[in-house]
Amino acid sequence: KSLRLRRDQLEARLDRLTDAFVEGLLERCLFERRNEKTLLERQDLDARIRDLETGKVNVPARMADFLELAGNVHLRYESGKKEERRELLRIVTPNREVDGREPTFTLSEPFQLMARRPEATNGARIEARLESWMCF
Repeated sequence: KSLRLRRDQLEARLDRLTDAFVEGLLERCLFERRNEKTLLERQDLDARIRDLETGKVNVPARMADFLELAGNVHLRYESGKKEERRELLRIVTPNREVDGREPTFTLSEPFQLMARRPEATNGARIEARLESWMCF
């Protein structure tokens, strides 16, 4: 569901990008660079949607994506644009609520596992359930 939403957002971004180019607000080289980047993102999302629909999930690739995100989420948030920041917040904290003036955030499952993981100072192996990583 969220992949389809992200794909719809990419389609809207492509539409806005095309409109800005047609109206002369963007130079051709800038339009082409942004358009190519967005089209590649769309291709990636389409492949992920296909994999989910056919039941073919690439766990190592998903885990690598998660670890890359977890390793630089703060930097990506600080350097990102509004849309990118919103997307990061949606991924990391899917459940957000406000009670009066008090916001509450719930981390998504893989990030909860990382936050609750025990400290391994002696090099011991820490086991994690594979199903938890597949939720990401």
